[in-house]
Amino acid sequence: MKNTPLLECKGISCSYGDMQVLYEVNLTVMEGEAVVVFGSNGSGKSTLMKVISGVLKPWGGTIRLSDRDITNLRPYERVKMGLSFASDMRNLFLSMSVEENLILGAYTKKEKVKEMLERVYHYFPELADMRKKLAGELSGGFQRMLSIGRALMSAPKLLMIDELSLGLSPKMAERLGSALLSINRETGTTMLLVEQEIYLAGELCSRGYVLDLGRVVAHGEVKKLLEEDVVRKVYMGGF
Repeated sequence: MKNTPLLECKGISCSYGDMQVLYEVNLTVMEGEAVVVFGSNGSGKSTLMKVISGVLKPWGGTIRLSDRDITNLRPYERVKMGLSFASDMRNLFLSMSVEENLILGAYTKKEKVKEMLERVYHYFPELADMRKKLAGELSGGFQRMLSIGRALMSAPKLLMIDELSLGLSPKMAERLGSALLSINRETGTTMLLVEQEIYLAGELCSRGYVLDLGRVVAHGEVKKLLEEDVVRKVYMGGF
């Protein structure tokens, strides 16, 4: 891991209509690092990811990627800069094949389609075996795998994943976690995850941020956050 910030969020505030969801959130992810965002339902985790990816616009604060201000860039412009967001399976084209979905993920890196397909199939050989199968015929776990694989097709500097294990069997969650750990260590791809399963997050990520009601209430090494029971207190309404 390099001692250089890849992503910097400063003072991010955001609302849905008249309801404020994020309050001056600060977050930094270093190059090569894997960072997790913890928080109970309604804490603002997914909203933060949508703001960073450009799906939602903040009304306060700035976002920098590779030391460039991207606060007002559109989502596809952020993808070109190296930010890729695996939000959920709803972004898949269910009537298209696995491989067609993957190829669409490389629309900003068309010259790297073959290389990135090989990389995705290396880490997710299950997708290679199902490359001709329609995405809509896959189980929820394999659709989640496909959504992550498609996000990887743009050769991102920063891979963001919202609710990695939500709705998955423990076996599939462990499988995806193992692949992401290998991708981070072997390719240096920086990662920012939202994850409810605290022990899975602890295996994948070195640092974490804890959100409660739209505010960062704690941050630091994941191991220390777990030892101090900070995460459990948030999930149980302790703050």
